[in-house]
Amino acid sequence: MTEETVSEDVEILFYCKKCQRVISNPVRKGQKYEYSCPECKEDRVTFGTKKAISDFYHIKEKDLEQMLNHKSQ
Repeated sequence: MTEETVSEDVEILFYCKKCQRVISNPVRKGQKYEYSCPECKEDRVTFGTKKAISDFYHIKEKDLEQMLNHKSQ
């Protein structure tokens, strides 16, 4: 692995299981690593690297990129 690929994978993403999309500003619940989605108000938010989220939830790379691009706009 080169340094460029390592730096791309280090970004932590938050993914709402109910909305099925990447969210940018989850609400932290207490002192634990629990987050809730600001849109659906559910506490089914997970976090991980871009690769981990796409592998675990079987999201194609191009679909994940579309979610990230939509989030930044």
